[in-house]
Amino acid sequence: QEIVRSLDPQQPVERIVAADEALRTVFAREFFVQRVLVAFAAFALLLAATGTFGVLSHAARSRSRELAIRVAVGASPIHIRHALLARTAPLAVLGVAAGMVGGVALGRVLGALLHGVSPVDPATLLLTALVLVTTGLGSSWWPIRQALRTDVAATLRNER
Repeated sequence: QEIVRSLDPQQPVERIVAADEALRTVFAREFFVQRVLVAFAAFALLLAATGTFGVLSHAARSRSRELAIRVAVGASPIHIRHALLARTAPLAVLGVAAGMVGGVALGRVLGALLHGVSPVDPATLLLTALVLVTTGLGSSWWPIRQALRTDVAATLRNER
């Protein structure tokens, strides 16, 4: 305050704050909205992974007789994993593609809330697609593992 008064005594100086603090104050609402959106996005990803896991787990359990027959006839676990992942991967890629289209459309609507990133930022879209495909394929790992660990004889005996 003394420096400002010595340079120009007519300038009113009430409070001097650091630039970081001033920016935080000015953009507090935007930062809060961004944090809320990130929390919702993380929750949506968790829900998507849980739903994917549930669907794939049900699909693997419903195919337990088929898998038991394949194992009994001599199919290796690697071939069974590849067959189940071959059915999962296209669904994951299709889901991500549909989500990307919706995300870009919604991003254009919410573009005013984005700072430093455009709604069609290739790096962000690529990272999001990678996370979602990995989540989809990763969530199929446990049901496939459980299906391969089941007792073939008991499965064939109990399933009709």
